Amino acid sequence: MLETFWVKANRHFTTFIGCLILLLLTQHATAQSSNPVFIRDAEIEQLVSNYAKPIFRAANLPADNIPIYIIADDTLNAFVTSGRGVFINMGLLIRSRSPNQVIGVIAHETGHILGGHFARLEDKLKKATLEQILGFILGIAAGAVANDPNVTAAVIAFVNSTGQLSLLSFSRGQEASADQAALSLLDKTGQSSRGLLEFFEIMQQQERLIGFQIDRYLSTHPLTAERIRTVRDHVAKSPFANRLDPPELVLSHQRMQAKLIGYFYPLSQVLSIYPETDQSLVARYGRVFAYYKTKQIDKAMSILDGLLKEYPNDPFFYEFKGQMLLESGKVEIAVAAYQQAVRLAPNLYLIRYDLARAMLAANDPTLLADAIKNIEGFLQNEPRNAQGWRQLAIAYGKKGDQGMTSLAMAEYAVNSGKYQEAIRHAEKATKILPYGSPKWQRADDIQNFARTMIKQR
Repeated sequence: MLETFWVKANRHFTTFIGCLILLLLTQHATAQSSNPVFIRDAEIEQLVSNYAKPIFRAANLPADNIPIYIIADDTLNAFVTSGRGVFINMGLLIRSRSPNQVIGVIAHETGHILGGHFARLEDKLKKATLEQILGFILGIAAGAVANDPNVTAAVIAFVNSTGQLSLLSFSRGQEASADQAALSLLDKTGQSSRGLLEFFEIMQQQERLIGFQIDRYLSTHPLTAERIRTVRDHVAKSPFANRLDPPELVLSHQRMQAKLIGYFYPLSQVLSIYPETDQSLVARYGRVFAYYKTKQIDKAMSILDGLLKEYPNDPFFYEFKGQMLLESGKVEIAVAAYQQAVRLAPNLYLIRYDLARAMLAANDPTLLADAIKNIEGFLQNEPRNAQGWRQLAIAYGKKGDQGMTSLAMAEYAVNSGKYQEAIRHAEKATKILPYGSPKWQRADDIQNFARTMIKQR
């Protein structure tokens, strides 16, 4: 699913690169913003996760517990925090010519983790002002997670600070070290290092072009001819140099690019890239999102139905059909579309969450148990997602379970930084839930935590 959601930096806790940074953030929705956004999309996240996991496992990192964040910024940029997540700009995904290029970049960023380069920034972080730290974290799109999976993007207000660039920058020695680690990881996973070389060559070509928006990555990851020679020499010797990406992976990569281009680029540009005369799967997929964004829903639905007729086992086609139907007020058939998507991809909790939202919108009491189950499954994966807790409160409210409604609202409030509200809901929950039960204890813990946070203000 692809929609827009905005969050303003103010009060919330975030952890970054092994250092506990107290960064105050509050949620604030706004209807207008030109700032970069985080994209939440099951198809894209799954694909990039598949790129990253073999690299993380080869590096002995907890691959299954490292989230993927895609940033709706059309510049070339990527970042990996120490065990905390992969951050990749859509500009890198769109401009990449193969999955192997993105995998090479992820391998390089993982090399920074293995080199301990994040830990070496700790002293700088301790000496930095709050504004510099804020600019540092938000400048690389790290430290804030979209709190509403109803939608798939979260806008973060970028803060300019004089210390941001020095905090972000790695030394040339650290870059060379990360390159060596990347080459080792790619060999260890039996993948070509040619993609990393190609990405560096793209950077080398573009850094000389005036106005090309690549300065962010180059300013933080200084590129040298020596580094390129090192990678080129490795490619010449590696037994995996000519290993190609599987055709099905290439198709998935092209679909991801079409989705991003279709959703974020102007319609005229989309139709230039994917003209109506191009009836390939990828081109039609791109046009579906372009017509959807320009509110030509009937046209988008017609193309999508054609794709479903040809590819009836594609969960992401059903997922997006469910989204369009739900937004059009056709709730019952939206539920059916989402259910089919879940049957085809039962392990994608974002799709299950969307199914739950559709079920709640249907106002059908027989669907409440499944809706609650799907939301709770989502929250097991994203326990700090405030809007997930709000949806759970709505579900329990429809069920008439006041104790669980109050507990879910307390979770929503505490994860939104609304500590007085969290105390109020948690106190109500403790009066209803069985004394001493796990849920009662959780409500009591929320009260204690919220009171501590209020005292620390």
